[in-house]
Amino acid sequence: MVAPLVVVICLVCAPFFLLPTLIAFKNGKRSRGLVLAGNLALFGGAAFAAPGVALSLVAWLVLLHFALRKEPPDDSVLDEAVQLVPPDPAWPEVFAAERARITRTFDLPVDSIEHIGSTAVPGLTAKPVIDLMLGVPSLPPARDLLSRLEILGYQNLGEAGVPGRVYLRLRDARDFNLHIVELGGTHWNDNLALRDLLRRDAGARERYAAAKQAALAAGESRLLAYSAAKHSAVAELLSTARKA
Repeated sequence: MVAPLVVVICLVCAPFFLLPTLIAFKNGKRSRGLVLAGNLALFGGAAFAAPGVALSLVAWLVLLHFALRKEPPDDSVLDEAVQLVPPDPAWPEVFAAERARITRTFDLPVDSIEHIGSTAVPGLTAKPVIDLMLGVPSLPPARDLLSRLEILGYQNLGEAGVPGRVYLRLRDARDFNLHIVELGGTHWNDNLALRDLLRRDAGARERYAAAKQAALAAGESRLLAYSAAKHSAVAELLSTARKA
């Protein structure tokens, strides 16, 4: 008599019991097939093995936690189309406005956010995406910081292939990349050194602009391939910048 009653209860509660699977599919989790299989196994165990109900519920909570946990983005999420445009004199103002929005929200010192990347270099052809670098005392950043940045519209993409950095992006009327790194650490110093070299050295700007155009001319019009194609040029420029 107990077993049929358990079956009825499980059937009535099926939508709730299958919640991990529903969440995994809604979020497009890559391991959603495994979540489904585990969820069905747990459902069957709860329905037909009354003594194992309590254990199944514990396992269900573990599965729910797994379904809710964010996965690192795969290459398809990161791999945007690349477009180069002539330098825009408004880019520094756009950066300043976004920096002010972030620093006001988190009550951060203004000098904790720097303008980096090609849009920070006057006269340099660039992707029309403003790169901001936020320096924090240590990594990983506080969970509250990341959560509130997401409220501001930023998408958290984790390290995105660069250890020691947290990469977020905002795609809207204006596009932004936000790189969170350790203040005064290697990434912080290298990004500033490269930016400053390009700002002061016309020859360095020309070499970098040529590497960008060569990457596109070779058909590397997606971000990952484009970045790989100009990697050697960036490494050479960074080596020069570190010696300055």
